[in-house]
Amino acid sequence: MNNLQISLSQTTLNTFLKRSLSLVKQPEPISNVIVEKNGVKVTANIQIKSIEVDDLTLAEPNKISLNNVKLSFELLNVVVEVDIKRIHDSIKVVDLPGDRFDIDISWDFFEGEPDIKLTLGIEDYFGPQFTAEMNFSINGLDIIAGLSDFNVLSLNIPSNLGEKIEDQIINEVKQIIRKKIGKWAEKVLDFIGDLARFLPVDDMASWIVVEISESEVFKQLVEKAVKDNVKEEKVYTLPNEFELGKDQTKINVSLADENPATVHVENGALIGSVNFKDI
Repeated sequence: MNNLQISLSQTTLNTFLKRSLSLVKQPEPISNVIVEKNGVKVTANIQIKSIEVDDLTLAEPNKISLNNVKLSFELLNVVVEVDIKRIHDSIKVVDLPGDRFDIDISWDFFEGEPDIKLTLGIEDYFGPQFTAEMNFSINGLDIIAGLSDFNVLSLNIPSNLGEKIEDQIINEVKQIIRKKIGKWAEKVLDFIGDLARFLPVDDMASWIVVEISESEVFKQLVEKAVKDNVKEEKVYTLPNEFELGKDQTKINVSLADENPATVHVENGALIGSVNFKDI
């Protein structure tokens, strides 16, 4: 049996696959509820814009590891819905000092569910770590690279995202009170005091970061966005015949009937091998 081998270097594959991955686009966003407990519901929305890889490493028998993967997003946000504890009380204020004209102000807020709904972009707070791997296979005579493994190890959500979420919730509560109370809103807010005590969870900032960071649903959503949009790529097409001799003595050698083509990694290169029939 005659054998022809084609060798593709890691540098060549780096250039080809890095470019292919950078062109990956997710046509429509996907979403899922990633936290729903204790009066808090968080929904994540993801749409990948591109995948960047610093470098790739070939590994036997037919693998290539993707190192330092970075995702950029067309859309990456969370929708946070929060049930605020009921705030109700009353105070007496002096409207016209000296005229002894007193006004009773009473309030009763946040009996509905949910009370606050916020949408926050989180791309600047998102630094996940991945393991990613592709493998090589043969389809006919085409050498194909396909994503074989993509797992999120950690979402790496920083604590200041939780602080931002808590601050925005409290600001929304203040705006609702100001809108309903009007002229006396600041006096009412002073009387109520620390609004954080009306949030459904103590130390909301720390709690929500832990819940988002440890959400397996969020990790799976990121993985799905990648896996569903990284398509198999044709790296190279092996020859289906070769010629021996010249002119009148030229012979076309045809493919072997069994296992005509294989692909494997050897000595830091990708080897495509074609078996031809004996003459």
